[in-house]
Amino acid sequence: MPTAVPAQVSPPVDPVIREAQNGIAVWHPVAIRDGRLLVIELEPVPGCPDPKIQWGARTFSTFAAGVRRHSLLPVSLGATPGDKTFAVVCGRRKTTFSVKVFTGDYPESKLSVDPRFTSRPPKRTVEESANIRKALASGPAGREWTATFVRPTAGIFTSTFGVNRTFNGKVSSRHRGLDFDGKVGDPIVAVNDGVVVLAAKDYYFTGSAVFLAHGDELYTMYFHMSRLDVATGDKVKRGQVIGLVGASGRVTGPHLHFGFKLAGTYLDPEDLMDYGQVPLLPTDR
Repeated sequence: MPTAVPAQVSPPVDPVIREAQNGIAVWHPVAIRDGRLLVIELEPVPGCPDPKIQWGARTFSTFAAGVRRHSLLPVSLGATPGDKTFAVVCGRRKTTFSVKVFTGDYPESKLSVDPRFTSRPPKRTVEESANIRKALASGPAGREWTATFVRPTAGIFTSTFGVNRTFNGKVSSRHRGLDFDGKVGDPIVAVNDGVVVLAAKDYYFTGSAVFLAHGDELYTMYFHMSRLDVATGDKVKRGQVIGLVGASGRVTGPHLHFGFKLAGTYLDPEDLMDYGQVPLLPTDR
């Protein structure tokens, strides 16, 4: 029977359970909100040094985390609630477990903005969007990072992930990142080791922006910068300054919009910064 374990810290960390079947033991959250990073932790499996995780229609790698192994899985914003299965694959052996996904109670924000922010965007956005899609489909196959993730800038949060936004009462969207308050010229750093897959200059929506690939389809994004200190193709280190806070692009004031995407899915960046910093899973190693 699964053994319930209380959360080690306050939310967004969820209670986790240990489940064991067919010689496979995993730790995972009891339930998880849509838009979250799902961390699966596996205990050592004799004869299976490199297990894989099947989640939805995709297969994800695992990597060493102390004496256990971790896998990072995306739970998409707006995912249908209910029990979802994941499978641990060791050679021909497949063992299935489940986690409950629920719809998060995301806040709503009603904004009155200058009409130019809700007007039809210029034609150049077609090419800019294509460049971003291409960048987010490139990058190294293997994991570039080993250390924990750091904050990209020192400002406080001004808008969290998943907020339902209504502009002038008619244009709605979901906020797929985390906004940090800041002054023009405040430094922005890479949250972890990676490769610059796009250093965009003065794009219509994002302004000057940096897109970093951290390997295994994990990307971070930094929007509305006043200065870029890196170029496409550069390798960067965790904590390296990559640019400065600004108000470029479609914004109403200076701030950093920080985004996190895993396997094509935007997720809550707070989870990425928390990963490894707090005991998401039990530490009785």
